[in-house]
Amino acid sequence: MILHVTILLAIVIYAITLFVITLIKKSVYRSPVFPFMFLALAVYVLGFVFEAFASNIAQGYASVIVKYFGIPYVTPLLLLTLLDYYNRRPKLPISMLLFLPPVVTTILVATWPVNGIYYSRATLVSNEFFTQLQIQPTTTYFVLLSYSYILYVTIFIVAVKFGLGNPVRRKNTTIILLAMIIPVIFNIVYVLGWTPYGLDFQPYAFPFTLMILSYSIFRLDALDILPQAKELFLENMDDALIVIDRKRWYIYSNNAAKKLFPVLQNADEEVPLANLLPAVDESMKIEAGHEIELPGEDGRDLYYYFTQKHIAHKTKTVGYCLMLHDITEDKNKIEKLQADAEYDGLTKIYNHNTFNELAKGSMQIAGAEHVNSCVFYIDLDHFKDINDTYGHLCGDMVLQKVTETIKKILRRSDLFGRLGGDEFGIFFMNITEDAALGLAEKIRESVSEVSTIYQGITIKTTISVGVALSEKQSPQFYEKLLENADLALYKAKRRGRNRVEVWMGM
Repeated sequence: MILHVTILLAIVIYAITLFVITLIKKSVYRSPVFPFMFLALAVYVLGFVFEAFASNIAQGYASVIVKYFGIPYVTPLLLLTLLDYYNRRPKLPISMLLFLPPVVTTILVATWPVNGIYYSRATLVSNEFFTQLQIQPTTTYFVLLSYSYILYVTIFIVAVKFGLGNPVRRKNTTIILLAMIIPVIFNIVYVLGWTPYGLDFQPYAFPFTLMILSYSIFRLDALDILPQAKELFLENMDDALIVIDRKRWYIYSNNAAKKLFPVLQNADEEVPLANLLPAVDESMKIEAGHEIELPGEDGRDLYYYFTQKHIAHKTKTVGYCLMLHDITEDKNKIEKLQADAEYDGLTKIYNHNTFNELAKGSMQIAGAEHVNSCVFYIDLDHFKDINDTYGHLCGDMVLQKVTETIKKILRRSDLFGRLGGDEFGIFFMNITEDAALGLAEKIRESVSEVSTIYQGITIKTTISVGVALSEKQSPQFYEKLLENADLALYKAKRRGRNRVEVWMGM
């Protein structure tokens, strides 16, 4: 008897220790229910400890009630553990339904002296080694027991489908199935009445179960941590990952892919990628990595760098790994840098270098089309006085107001740039002298009619415009054309400002 109780207590302590460790450690199975398998086993074996000290039927049956607060829950906990391990956990209501028959079993056992449904009779058997309650089961007992065996069959099917065929999960799946099959064998022998004196030796199976699970937790954790880390990394990586088979049928996607493509959240496996994501399927036609554009939720376009990798077994392609890396922010930064390099930060028109380069290119086009070129050189009159009187902030506002006024008059094809502090240039192709002078006058008059309000003060300004035309159309003549426009501007300022002057002679 002492040896029997000592072994049982050792099993209880061992199981509770594993419960605490796995609850804290969060083992390789990464299942929140996995630790409670050990707790259920500990409660079940603890019932045998109480049973060993029973001196009458009432005490013996009380120990049976303790057992049934543990053993019925082991099987559903095992099933949920495996489903968690395979990332197949059902929704909470379905998970809770798995525990309904165990709860019914516990209630029927706890109230058997009143309802008489679960057992037909109970007898206390005692000898120098054991004290156990022998119970005659009813049909209800076998119906509810069959539920546990149905779950065992379900566990085996799930393990074969999702675990044994997966090299990463095969070892842990085999270990946990081996650990649980031992007590099943002991239970079958007991139910069939093949044990000596009809005694239940099932608790003696649990040391083997606990040792095998301990091996899995403490030993295989070291061996399998890399595959588990890979799986965890794939699920939480920033890049969208989609895996398809060689027929381009969908198999897997990580969290980033499901967020990018909500259709994947409820997508079934083995569905053609073309049906789920036509744009991504079309992108696979380009083997090399390339940029693709996708619509965003807020209407803004998103940009991704798309790559595909062949998944090969020996020399045969068995699938593809598709990666989408978000480059929207990088692309926006590049576009901003390009804009900063090409445009003036204050007025948002071309800066000096960009204006000159585009104007030279336009002159070459004008030469090919046998048309002339024209440059306006514009300068604000007395702009230094505005800065000195009201400050540079006011001066900046005036520059912006003048720019906006001129842009409203120009065509989209006209080149408009800031050449210096308060100097601007405009380049045209195929324009007569009269049309150029008329346009320059219109720009001058429009600027003189607008005003800038700064701290309640109305500030008006005027401009002087130098106009130069050229029939010689090649980039090397551009500098001369710009110089002549500057000379015409100087002439306008010398003659009183707020006027247009033209230079001819090229």
